[in-house]
Amino acid sequence: MPVHDIETDGQITHQGFNPPDWNFVSPQGVMAVLQMAVTVFTKETYQCIPNLAASDSVVMLTLVHLIHKDFLAVMSKCLNEDGVEVTVEMILEVTQLCCFPFAVDTNEELLAEIQHCLYTSNILPRLLHASGQYLHHDLLETPLGLIARLVLGNVIFVEQFATAVQDFKCIPFLCKAIETSNTLSVICDTISICSHLVRTSPAHLPLVMSVFQGQKGDYEPLVILLTHNSSAVKSRTCSLLGNVMKHDAKMYSVLKQREKIFHSLITCLKDSDSNVRKGASYAVGNASYHSGELYTRLKPAIPLLVTLLRDPVTKTKTNASSACGNLGMHSPALSVEIKKAKMIPHLLDVACNDISPVVQISSLLALRSLCQQSELKKEMVSLNSVAKLSNLTAANTPRPGTASSRPLSAMSRPTSAMSINSVHISGNVSSHCNKLIKFLQT
Repeated sequence: MPVHDIETDGQITHQGFNPPDWNFVSPQGVMAVLQMAVTVFTKETYQCIPNLAASDSVVMLTLVHLIHKDFLAVMSKCLNEDGVEVTVEMILEVTQLCCFPFAVDTNEELLAEIQHCLYTSNILPRLLHASGQYLHHDLLETPLGLIARLVLGNVIFVEQFATAVQDFKCIPFLCKAIETSNTLSVICDTISICSHLVRTSPAHLPLVMSVFQGQKGDYEPLVILLTHNSSAVKSRTCSLLGNVMKHDAKMYSVLKQREKIFHSLITCLKDSDSNVRKGASYAVGNASYHSGELYTRLKPAIPLLVTLLRDPVTKTKTNASSACGNLGMHSPALSVEIKKAKMIPHLLDVACNDISPVVQISSLLALRSLCQQSELKKEMVSLNSVAKLSNLTAANTPRPGTASSRPLSAMSRPTSAMSINSVHISGNVSSHCNKLIKFLQT
């Protein structure tokens, strides 16, 4: 077993893996203890989970040992035909024990200690290898759910996951995890993990793209996921594409060659699910951020983006306005289509009247970007934009004598953080307004 008596004479050395002595313990006995531990954790969760915060505790040392790749290999062979079944049960029981801290209301300090312990104990790499080696796709929900919880919950697991994928050659496993034969949670967790990897660092882009490029290298899995029946799958795939295109334009060539991917992504802009529209607007915005290479392909998206400026979700409106601005940032190639869709008046209206300052600022930035093109600048001037923007600036500028414009003194009453933040955001709206006005007047 993994716990050694440090008071015994002589020095303990660890040279490779020592297989268990089945004269002292049986595989069935190990499973019985594991099942008993799960029962105790279930009944006395808050008393038990601190054991997962100490890497040198009996509980952690045992769990780490039980999902060691060499121990699992021994277990799978020791009971002939039943060995693999017992090994699978062992992996699932260990996973369940590690899930307890995230299933209850654990205080932040203890949770941080547990996460650090799981990290230093290499639970994630061992669980990833065990899942890929022994678990059938219909048993992946809990293990992949735990891996996703770790990767998305703490940045320390991001590099650990990426390294483990390379070390254990888990790309084929992840490719299978996004197949439609899996449960929705497995597909969604795999997409979310990959999306978070590439959002964290562009260094993970090759790894992520190797998961979604398919066996033929035609990125057919992306088409399948973007047209999936589940809104959760579609929204996560849209966000994944947005994150892939966040750092550079390498994905642009793929979108040019694979019309189905582009068509499916644009179709998601008018999806009935708000999360799908939000993710699609983010991806389309990044598809035109780095260059105008995809401008021609983005023509069908223009009226849809204009419609999304009235979306009930603030983040979607912000994404849509940013995407609109990107469509005129690099060249005037889409000026005719932009004027035909009345994008400028819609953006101006949103900038002046939307209740969210974040959306207003995003719309103002989009207008500044579009006005780099002379035809669009002329249209904006013709709409009496300077006067409208001047009114907006006045409405967002604190009047003399108000609490927000008075200097603080020793006798001043404290101002709430919300009030200070509100004044700061209003000031930003005014600042962006003034910059746009100056640009229009030149």
